[in-house]
Amino acid sequence: MTEGILGRNTAPSLRLKSTRPAFTRNHARALTRRYAAACKRAARMARLMRAVNAVYLLFSAIGLAAMPIRYAFSSVAVAVADRFTLLSEFLDTHRHNARQVLQDIRAVRPRRVTGFKVRAATLCVFAAAAIGFMTMSLYGTGLEVIMDGESAGYVSSQDLVTSSISNVAARVSDVLGVPYVMQPDISYRISVVRRNRIFDQAGFEESLFSSIDAVKQLYAVTVNGETVGAVTSQGDAQSVLDKILDDYPRSDYYDTAEFVGDVNIKLDYVDASREMTSEQLYKTLTREVRPAVYASYSAQEGLDAFCLKNGVKIELLKTLNPNADINALTDGQSLLIQGALPYLSVAHGKHVMFEDEVPFETIYQENTSMYKGEERVAVEGVDGTATVMANQMFMDGQVIGMNVLSQDIITPPVSQVIEVGTKVRYSLGTFVMPSRGRLTSAYGYRSRGFHSGIDLAGSKNSKIQASDGGKVTFVGWYGNYGKLVIIEHNSTYSTYYGHCNGYLVKVGDMVAQGDDIALMGSTGRSTGNHLHFEIRKNNKAINPQTLLKK
Repeated sequence: MTEGILGRNTAPSLRLKSTRPAFTRNHARALTRRYAAACKRAARMARLMRAVNAVYLLFSAIGLAAMPIRYAFSSVAVAVADRFTLLSEFLDTHRHNARQVLQDIRAVRPRRVTGFKVRAATLCVFAAAAIGFMTMSLYGTGLEVIMDGESAGYVSSQDLVTSSISNVAARVSDVLGVPYVMQPDISYRISVVRRNRIFDQAGFEESLFSSIDAVKQLYAVTVNGETVGAVTSQGDAQSVLDKILDDYPRSDYYDTAEFVGDVNIKLDYVDASREMTSEQLYKTLTREVRPAVYASYSAQEGLDAFCLKNGVKIELLKTLNPNADINALTDGQSLLIQGALPYLSVAHGKHVMFEDEVPFETIYQENTSMYKGEERVAVEGVDGTATVMANQMFMDGQVIGMNVLSQDIITPPVSQVIEVGTKVRYSLGTFVMPSRGRLTSAYGYRSRGFHSGIDLAGSKNSKIQASDGGKVTFVGWYGNYGKLVIIEHNSTYSTYYGHCNGYLVKVGDMVAQGDDIALMGSTGRSTGNHLHFEIRKNNKAINPQTLLKK
């Protein structure tokens, strides 16, 4: 008998098999662990997203604070912030749904909860953050400058535009040589652009300057620093100059042709009105500043009178008129006396060879045996000779210069050697008054006997000077002379200075004329302060007044 549908006595073969496995205690523990782990992962993801969102908001706030207030509501920043807000709300919803799903699990065999969606969401967050940072680094907010209805580029501020317009106007004025005023109709529009498209001041000025129609970048031809004309191609400018030189063909007499002035081609901004074609530039450079001048020859006056009257030399007349026989001119024959002067002058060159002198050099050598100021020629100088190769330049038949190309020495020059003295000459051979004192006694006989010198009275300790340069041979007391100083001059003359009160030199000193040597006094046989002065020749007293300079 059966006890019920699910009774214990029912045969095993007749029991209904359950469609669900039995929910065991192990299943409950596994389900609890997995549910807890899933909740933790969802919570960590929520915290991570809040942290990422905070970091982004921080960087957004810093970026917005660094911009001017008028750019604070950049469309990029707002859009990215909205995207992160939506992403955060999505993750919060995902976390809530995950918890709800885990709570509603009733299966006996717990399903495996994977972290794939969480990892995918994390990856998306970091990818979005990377894209946001890259966007912020590559793109920025700039001012699009609308000038006269056309876009002139992007800048960072209006002040940059104002200063750039002022600088460009000044630069255009320098090029044109007249004041240039820029008053464009300007408007601005905030735009999000790549940062490399935003001009700095130098770049915006260059872009603005290149858009000015009054100036143009061309190849300018300058003559002596002055712009004559400009063409679009450097080759065109060079071909014009080459053609001008080719108009002056080489001959048996002339070897080269070159421009007289400083002619250059340079790429520069010039007045747009200076632009020319090659033909116009050629005509401008070859136009005549002064026309050719002709004169009629008069056989009655003669060649010399004709040249004198027209201010031209016969040699130049021959050069200007190579087809005319100067020695057989006919009456009334027209002769060129002054060639036409073109705007761009061309000089001819002729290679010449001639012998020329090579000047000698002068060498100065010191000679210690000669006095200063003395010179003598020790070796006579001789000019040398050399063969000179030069390029002689002509313009209008006249020589305007010569460039030496090479020089071969035939006879070398001999240097001239001059010896100059270095020896100091103390004695000049002349004598001056040794003191400004008053003459009280002359040379010669007097009541007390023969006076071998002159006496010069003065105040005590007034200075006494050397009458001539020489060597001091005595300083000391000398009988009736009292304190005495003796100076020898060139082994012939000597001077005595007696009755001194003190000395300013010592034996062996070399003194020059006028040097202080002693102090005036009244030593020895003396009746008052004075100087006894003697001049001796070969140690024999002579009258000093015959040698003293007045």
